[in-house]
Amino acid sequence: MASSMANSTSNPTETYGITALRMDDILHLKRVKIGKVIGMGAFGTMLRVTHGEEEYAAKRMNESLLVEKFTLRSLKDFCRKCVPIFNLKRTSSGVDNVVKYIGIYQDDPNAMPLLVMELMHIDLRYLLHVHKDTITFRDEVNIAHDIATGLDFLHSQVPEILHRNLHANNILLDSSFRAKIADLMNVKLIPPEYILKKEITSIPGHEEYLPPEIFRDVRSYTASSDVFSLGVLILEILTRKAPRPVRNLKQPEVQRRKSDLSLVAEDNVLLRIVYSCIKDHESERPSAKEVSDNLAEIKETLQYAVCASVGGVQANISELLLTKRYKLKWEKTSTIPVGMSGATALKSSDGKVYIGGGWTTEAATSTSISVYDPTNDYWTSLPLCPVQYGCLALVGKDRSSLIVVGGILATEWKTTDLVFSWEAKHWTEDYPAMSVPRLNPAVGVYAGRYVLVAGGLGRDHSLDTIEVLDVEKSEWRVSDLKLPHGLQEAKGSVCGDNFIVMGQVRDATDNGGVSDQYFDEEVIFSIPVGAILGESPGTVTTLAPPPHRYSALVPGVNPPMLIGGSTNNDNELPGVFVYDSQTTSWAHVGTTTCTRVQPAAVPLHGGAILLLGGVSKATTLSKETAIREVETGYLENM
Repeated sequence: MASSMANSTSNPTETYGITALRMDDILHLKRVKIGKVIGMGAFGTMLRVTHGEEEYAAKRMNESLLVEKFTLRSLKDFCRKCVPIFNLKRTSSGVDNVVKYIGIYQDDPNAMPLLVMELMHIDLRYLLHVHKDTITFRDEVNIAHDIATGLDFLHSQVPEILHRNLHANNILLDSSFRAKIADLMNVKLIPPEYILKKEITSIPGHEEYLPPEIFRDVRSYTASSDVFSLGVLILEILTRKAPRPVRNLKQPEVQRRKSDLSLVAEDNVLLRIVYSCIKDHESERPSAKEVSDNLAEIKETLQYAVCASVGGVQANISELLLTKRYKLKWEKTSTIPVGMSGATALKSSDGKVYIGGGWTTEAATSTSISVYDPTNDYWTSLPLCPVQYGCLALVGKDRSSLIVVGGILATEWKTTDLVFSWEAKHWTEDYPAMSVPRLNPAVGVYAGRYVLVAGGLGRDHSLDTIEVLDVEKSEWRVSDLKLPHGLQEAKGSVCGDNFIVMGQVRDATDNGGVSDQYFDEEVIFSIPVGAILGESPGTVTTLAPPPHRYSALVPGVNPPMLIGGSTNNDNELPGVFVYDSQTTSWAHVGTTTCTRVQPAAVPLHGGAILLLGGVSKATTLSKETAIREVETGYLENM
């Protein structure tokens, strides 16, 4: 595309430490279609434009400002001032954290040209104040590192490029949430003395990002002044609030910004960087490179590794274990009130763990669901559920509404198609019934809205069908996809965009699943959620056979993780396995402190796994074989 837009091949000149184009080499775009206004700022209006088949953003500088305050006598003069920014070397480290300028387009000889640049997704202020609850520690570090790296790139040019006006609206994010510094043209087209003029800015409180020396002398702006603004930006990332310093400029900055600083935990590693950046004296502040290097070091820590990116699954612990740089250290952390096996364990948004739906050592508790508070090591129980051996799921945007799918109706002792939900301290039938009754199906929840149900034992045979409950519409539909085999004792987990289904295939001679014979084979499938929903093509993929039978499939962990189980000869094993897509096999990544058959497991915050329930022998569940000890596996460096 670039070659089609260029109009000159004149000799380059050396500027800004790179091979620079001359001013008549700037890409003069043609056939640009101007779209709607997407934003208005202090120095211009942002528009959506189309060039060729690509969409871009374009900025038209405020003509009144430029003509009255800083006259641009011709298009040639305009281009001359744009050369250093258009010609930033795109292969240099850090340039990907600076918005890319494509060219200029002049649709009216009497109007200011349009500065055409890459189209970004959202700005940082929008992310911090609209999506503040979705941002993790890892996101905070990534965004801060992107900004610091981009700023270091600008400062490393010869001569250096100062931004002069860093604030949250000038940091844009692309669709993958990479942060980039924008509005570089203001540096070249607006004199620094106008930055502080309130009459030309529509951004409330932009002065709150500026260092104290600028209020004494606007001409004293240096790279250290940009670093001060970087520190304020990082503080805003941490607090999710626009900076609110008091107006008394005689106070030290830590006092002026005390109300914001007090919102951040004292042991936050990013807060230490903030303090170093907002020093009152320029000479005491780090360079942008030093800030970038410090943030890069944080990205190598365990605290960073166990956190997810925006929109991702919180528990990526299995991926870390595959690197062989980390291991799980297991400790006994609690005692479950009643022994159980084959249960489902899930963690809600408030940190509580629900476990139930399995076999218990006490008949009277077989329909109960236990609730565990890991923080306080406190157990409670919900009132008896109307079904036994149902599968638990958490639905809703915040995954806080508990439902139980399928199982055996306790009053009639037969497999049921009902769905019960826990609302207002009692069980209700708020959702319609499934298409068929299912005992021990595989269940997973996608985006809090879609409950995926596969396999399980029907009233006379193992099931191979998949159906979906749309929680928002409160309706079921059967997917066109089917499992390669009917499965019993099934388990399910949504891993990224795939539904993982594991279960046993009955011997062909078994009469409808009513005998007490053991299963011959355990299989595991990966199914694209989009294909299940009918939104995209896809097929069922058979993964390598699980190394053990009766293992716990850890929910929400990607790649899939299995814990415990036994061999075909009923030899119990304490292994922890993660599926390695590179070798298409199960990698052994650790062992638990004791053997467990049919345990339940659930990921916790901070890279930990809670392991509970199960039996010590693969034969029967009894008070003698039930394991009541609860173990927690903590991620640590090898």
